Parts: sequence; structure tokens; C-alpha cells
Amino acid sequence: MKKNLLIVFLILSFLGVSILPYAYAQERPAMSLKDSFPIAEAALKKASIDVSNHWLYSIIYAHNNKGFYWYYTYRPDSPSEYDEFYVKVYSDSSVDITGGPEPA
Repeated sequence: MKKNLLIVFLILSFLGVSILPYAYAQERPAMSLKDSFPIAEAALKKASIDVSNHWLYSIIYAHNNKGFYWYYTYRPDSPSEYDEFYVKVYSDSSVDITGGPEPA
């Protein structure tokens, strides 16, 4: 009987821990998507990244150890290429840009 109670306790504990991050991630964004878009565009321009041959493929709201952010993915027009750009716009308006063409 004690063994069964221990198993039930462990299962419930695991469920509580595994559900917690998902519940936390469902909070309302501190920065709206509408406010984050001009910041992303300005950061790309400041970094001299030409996205005229790319299209905005997706935007998601996510988080990492630096905090919550809007994650923009720009895909190239040509299906033969796979040079995506990734832009993270954090709630404090800081920006990380990764991806793009491989240097020749």
C-alpha cells in the first residue's frame, strides 16, 4: 500500500512540475506583437541585412534564459536556398539576429 501511494505521489509530482512551465508560458506578453515588429525591422536594417528576397514565414512567442521574446523567421523566396534569418525581440526591446547566408 505504501508503495502504491509513493508511486501516485511521484506521478502527481511529475505532472505538477511538467505542467508548470507550460502554464507560465501562457502569460500575456509584456510587449505586443504589434510593438515588436518595428523593432525587428529596425534591427535588421541597422545590421545591414537585406530581407527583400525573403518573406516572413512565422512569428511565435517563446522564452529562454534571457526572458520572453517574439521569434521571427524570414525564409528566402527561392526554394533552392535555405538561408533563413531569425530575429528575437525581447520584452526589454533587445534583439538577437541569427541565421542568414553562409559566408563564402
